[in-house]
Amino acid sequence: MNKKRLLFYLILLTTFAIYSASLSNWFIWDDFHLVVNEESIKSFQNLPVIFKTHLFRGVGGSNFYRPIQTLSFMFDYSIWKLNPFGYHLTNVIFHLLNILLVYFFVGRIFKNRDIAFLVSLIFAIHPINTEAVTHISGRADPISSFFFLSAFLFYSKFRSEHKGKLFLFSVLCFTFSLLTKEAALIFPLVLILYDALILRQTSVTARSLKLYAAYFLIIFVYVFYRLFFLGLPLAIPGQMALKSFLLTTPKILVSYLWLLFFPIHLHMERLEPAIHSIFNPQAIISLIAIICIIWVSKIAYRRSKPLFFCISFSFITLFPMLNVLAMNAPMAEHWLYLPSIGIYSIVSFGLVKVLDLKKPIAKQSPVTKMATLLFIGFLSFFLIRTVFRNVEWGRPFEFYQNLLKYSPNSAGGHMNIASLYISANKLGLARQEFQKAAELNPNHPLVYHGIGFLDYLEDDKDSAVENWKTALRLMPFYQPTRKTMSRLLYAEDKRFRKLLKVAKKKPHDITVNYELSKLYLKKNLYIEALDRLERILEIEPENLNALFDRAGVYFHLNLYIKAAEEYKRLLPLAPDSPLVYNNLAICYTELNKHKEADIMRQKALELQSKK
Repeated sequence: MNKKRLLFYLILLTTFAIYSASLSNWFIWDDFHLVVNEESIKSFQNLPVIFKTHLFRGVGGSNFYRPIQTLSFMFDYSIWKLNPFGYHLTNVIFHLLNILLVYFFVGRIFKNRDIAFLVSLIFAIHPINTEAVTHISGRADPISSFFFLSAFLFYSKFRSEHKGKLFLFSVLCFTFSLLTKEAALIFPLVLILYDALILRQTSVTARSLKLYAAYFLIIFVYVFYRLFFLGLPLAIPGQMALKSFLLTTPKILVSYLWLLFFPIHLHMERLEPAIHSIFNPQAIISLIAIICIIWVSKIAYRRSKPLFFCISFSFITLFPMLNVLAMNAPMAEHWLYLPSIGIYSIVSFGLVKVLDLKKPIAKQSPVTKMATLLFIGFLSFFLIRTVFRNVEWGRPFEFYQNLLKYSPNSAGGHMNIASLYISANKLGLARQEFQKAAELNPNHPLVYHGIGFLDYLEDDKDSAVENWKTALRLMPFYQPTRKTMSRLLYAEDKRFRKLLKVAKKKPHDITVNYELSKLYLKKNLYIEALDRLERILEIEPENLNALFDRAGVYFHLNLYIKAAEEYKRLLPLAPDSPLVYNNLAICYTELNKHKEADIMRQKALELQSKK
């Protein structure tokens, strides 16, 4: 076994050792939404469901379509149930595999094993990756990166060996990457850059166009399916003004670079405020830094095409997360998991030029010796920081306190600390945290779920029910609140229990199902009510009461297109009902169809005046 291979195995062993601290960590943050409370992962019979719905199906609104991520949770659950050890192990295994892929990826770009070795070493132990590796729910980045890098390597190998199966594997891996995380959409751009800069193709040939077309076809099918079958936009429409976006984005880019070189204050929920003035000191410094980066890129393009490729790779892979359209956060550490490879490559390229890796430190020149010791110092700091960060992830109270230290306006941080206080039976402190969260985000449904739970623990059931109903109005799909309300309804309503017993014996009884739907609607249990109404309409498709209530449920679920279709279906069945026309007008208003809304509203007024 040669020395280089032995050192590489040592990297893998060291990486596993520093992440082994995470294997005993409990579930945290979104893990409760995506794993603990997610019913769909608990049976492979739900496999079709995960390909038909968004990621946070048990919570509510989300534009994340990531069935492969959910499938990985499904496999973990089949083996480990709710033992977090197995889920953490899966994350670590994907990270180890990615270290190997990074080595081969960089080797393909630079044709230099020393650079590839250094990049894989930095990537392996850098603390910025803990948010993607140590956080179970962060695994979209390691899994998507695994397929992304695999797709690239298969494509690269196909370009040299011209074997059709390699190209097929590349397209397949790209599809899996895309079904794990939306950011993989930019993959064809990386291939085009690779052909132009590394393979030195001066013009696009017909053959190249055919190859690219396969990837763009996958993207077309993916986008079409998302938009027209699932109704999921690629991103949330942006709220930031163009001027603020142009001033804030350079600051975010510089912040990312700072985190890669000095990963000191690591935390979730990076609530970066927008910059509105060009005279803001942060804007000035960031713009100067971006100009310097552009200047360096220009020099790199002239002198080293692989170096320019790495700069471009980092920007292209980070571009989808730069809030061109609003994301769920302005920035996040785990978004650097794949883009950071390009930055590490640039650093490693410079290190190979400066360091003498073949000589022992004692025989190196003073300048080289100092550079080597400085690099070793940085690596030691990264390794120690990663170990401590993994330990921090396993101590939820410290974790959330650290988050609030740097992001005090995080409603999620306050809610999570409140939940920990409830577990410790410190209900007064828990209520204070929920109230802080409510002040920061008064429309957050989980605030009302938590306050309702506190009310219930303090025997104020009426207040608990009202808070839970508010939570369900804001987030109808949230499974914990739905389960809680259903259990409460079952425990306290004798009529409900009786109707359920009758429904088991007579599942096709229209009256029983309708009465159950009404009881569910009173508690804002829209999903359960919809299920009962669907049963009625299977038996009697033109049941006016069921159709009207189903349209109302769709409206409460913000499914305005479906609600409008339902009300239109009611028009010939109830032509003299002003309520149907009025509700249809409200749906059109929500859909920005103001002309149609005015017509329906006028018709409702005419019918109302006749009565």
